[in-house]
Amino acid sequence: MIAKFILFLLIIYGSLFLGYGLKKFCGSFSQFSKPITKIIMITLTPIVILNSFWSIEFKKGLLALIPLIHVTVISFSIVPAVLISNYLRLNKPEKGSFISCSLFSNVGLTLGGFLCFIFYGEQGLYLSSLYISLFIPYYYLVGFPLMSVYSKGKRLKLHEAFLELLRNPVSIVPISFMCTGLIMNFAGIPRPAALNYISARWLIYILSAGYSFAIGLGLSFRGSMKYIKHSLYISGIKFIFNPLMGLLLLFVLGFFRLMDPLPSRVIFIESFMPTAIMSVLLVKLFDLNEDLSNAAWILTNILVIPVIPLMWLIQNLF
Repeated sequence: MIAKFILFLLIIYGSLFLGYGLKKFCGSFSQFSKPITKIIMITLTPIVILNSFWSIEFKKGLLALIPLIHVTVISFSIVPAVLISNYLRLNKPEKGSFISCSLFSNVGLTLGGFLCFIFYGEQGLYLSSLYISLFIPYYYLVGFPLMSVYSKGKRLKLHEAFLELLRNPVSIVPISFMCTGLIMNFAGIPRPAALNYISARWLIYILSAGYSFAIGLGLSFRGSMKYIKHSLYISGIKFIFNPLMGLLLLFVLGFFRLMDPLPSRVIFIESFMPTAIMSVLLVKLFDLNEDLSNAAWILTNILVIPVIPLMWLIQNLF
């Protein structure tokens, strides 16, 4: 399992530095960063989304609240993100990037979900999938309109943002596949085994590598270095504020009274996750400050490595 975890890190950072190396070799390659991102989001990502929503078994009782805990944790992270960005006197593109990187965490198979699989096996991976089941609709229905407020373009009104959501293939295609997956799920239509094999076993590698490669093409370490302080603030939100929010919700909702401690442990692990690649993609799509988002993504995803043993020690107390 440790070898697989290292493989995931190599795929993410290897692809990142491959893209960065190509950009350094020929600066014109950077122009392909956004097109590659859009192509992946329209063609490959929807397949993973379809498989995920088709396969999730929505539970009753406390377990039904697991997806809402994720939404609550990330929603509350907006508060310190806005307060800190105001304290730092960031301009609109910087503020949008700061909020985006504070809001969305690497909870999927590229880190959070895979850690849950390493620690707890198939059941941990299943509960992790349940935890992040509202990530996609939240990302598109909240993230897109929110980031449009800080975009260099005109500020969109609510109905304009909704229309843009429907017109933009980057958002409407994944949402359509999500709805299709839910319809298939609730209709009880059997899911083809081939879809699960392709999506879970291979496509996730391609997605992680592709997204990281696209980010690498647009990466600028020189520009990112001046945002180390901002990234440390974001790290505080990711590794202190969010886990505390997760523990508070577990206590208030009564998860610690369950006989099975696994749901609490999965939620706790996922609340510790660093900035998501999807945050960087959102910044890229809305022409916000990419240097800040790149710095936050790199630093938080590096800092999470020494944080993992701490997560393991704390969750064993549940």
